[in-house]
Amino acid sequence: VSTFHSACVRLLRQEVERLGYSSSFSIYDSADSQKLISKVCETLNLDSKRYPARQFQNLISNAKNELQTPYEFLSKATNQFDTIAADVYTMYEKRLKQANAMDFDDLIMKTVEVLQKFPESKARFRSRFRHILVDEYQDTNFAQYLIVKKLAEQHERICVVGDDAQSIYSFRGANIDNILQFKNSYKSAQVFKLEQNYRSTQTIVNAANSLIDKNSQQIRKTVFSEKETGKPIKILNVFTDLEEGAVVAQNISSLRYNDHYAFQQIAIGTIAPSITSWISMIPATSLEPPVRVMSSSLLFAIVMKEPVMNFPVSLFAGDISSIARATGSVIVMTGPASSLEPQAERPGIKRAAAMTDRNTFFIFLLF
Repeated sequence: VSTFHSACVRLLRQEVERLGYSSSFSIYDSADSQKLISKVCETLNLDSKRYPARQFQNLISNAKNELQTPYEFLSKATNQFDTIAADVYTMYEKRLKQANAMDFDDLIMKTVEVLQKFPESKARFRSRFRHILVDEYQDTNFAQYLIVKKLAEQHERICVVGDDAQSIYSFRGANIDNILQFKNSYKSAQVFKLEQNYRSTQTIVNAANSLIDKNSQQIRKTVFSEKETGKPIKILNVFTDLEEGAVVAQNISSLRYNDHYAFQQIAIGTIAPSITSWISMIPATSLEPPVRVMSSSLLFAIVMKEPVMNFPVSLFAGDISSIARATGSVIVMTGPASSLEPQAERPGIKRAAAMTDRNTFFIFLLF
């Protein structure tokens, strides 16, 4: 069991000398890659403000996901910027090769190159991967599709798991056609639809079904739930991020103290990596177990059982100033729900505070 990248590393350690690399090649992470692109831009005398390295990094990553070499990328250039990007891509690849290094996208791209150029290598690895299972198949890109296709094309003992309605990573190069056209790629494939939703009420499922039904291309499914019907969905209109935070806090408070919901029943979201370090400043005994971060596109809220004495709100606000600069606003509110009194302000942060409601301490980050 492995990710695409780790499987490709193992393959390349054995085969990459065929492509002119040493088997001890280095792997550049995103920061290493961006640093190298910045140096390339300096060499090409490109203004870093007009031509940020991050922009070129994304373009190069997308090109590699589509298996475009620098030459192929240049051949498709339609304007001056594309031509400049092709020059950056070309020099970036040369310097990676000189350093005996690959970035994450190279791990996939170079594996495809090995499987396409060297039939004996493909046959050897195909014999190792006699049965193939791919999870979250809707998130695979064109290059990953080709790796699977090359390894499975003879025996076709392949099973993929995925949901076309959950394909949300096209901006990273994911190709929804991989799952939509699976039966065309593997003619004998059977489709098993797992249509029961065990998590949501029927009201939520019906709302999701009505949206998914609008997709012009899809694998038709009839998703259902055997849970209770559930309460109607509310649509709330708010005018500012402050108002949104206040409305969410008031609803949480009402559910907790009027309807006697546990915090775990209210919302479960993902914790952004940068937020986890801030949570570590909070004593574990003060957290509502388990820690829950309620999230939407605009809100993160850390829920705690009680206010923390001497909690460094001002330090907290300072730590998040970099995110504030990047995203526009950050707010940490404190005090009774009715007052929302600001407790700290920093450059780049619209407002920073903390909010307590009875025994609950909320930290809100509005992006």
